[in-house]
Amino acid sequence: PIERAKGYKQLANTFGLTHQKVSERVGVGRTTITDFIRLLDLPPEIQADVGRQTIRVGHAMAILAVPNPKVRLALWQRVKNEDLSVRNLRIIVNAYLHPRGVATGVGRASQFKQFHSGNDPFLRECAEKLYRKLGIPVNIHHGKIGDKFIFGLISIEYSSEDDLQRILKIIG
Repeated sequence: PIERAKGYKQLANTFGLTHQKVSERVGVGRTTITDFIRLLDLPPEIQADVGRQTIRVGHAMAILAVPNPKVRLALWQRVKNEDLSVRNLRIIVNAYLHPRGVATGVGRASQFKQFHSGNDPFLRECAEKLYRKLGIPVNIHHGKIGDKFIFGLISIEYSSEDDLQRILKIIG
């Protein structure tokens, strides 16, 4: 896939072609051309794994949805270490990109469960402890696929810059 991506990019650059024109010349869809060329935006180590087919192109495309390079590398490591399917990786990416709206984005993924301090007694207790410590509302969200923890998010609400500074002093 990486060699193919490099070939499409070289064809476009050498002859000054748009992705549409490249697609017409090689007989594949424009989105395929664009997606393959996007693979070249990945760090070299991820590109190498795509080239060796250690991870799938679907994994790579899901990782590309995340703008943060450090998070991309962390997701790549999770794919390798946890043998994540493309579907499960997409759920993780969606949860990362949309932590409050993840349930609507992955509602069709029947194994996915989202918990938050409003519907889980343990998380409610944790949020209450943080409230007592910080003196402000705290929300906790996390998601699981089956029994496997996928992501977590703690959000702290504050009403002013002074309030933020006070919270930062408490946290250290």
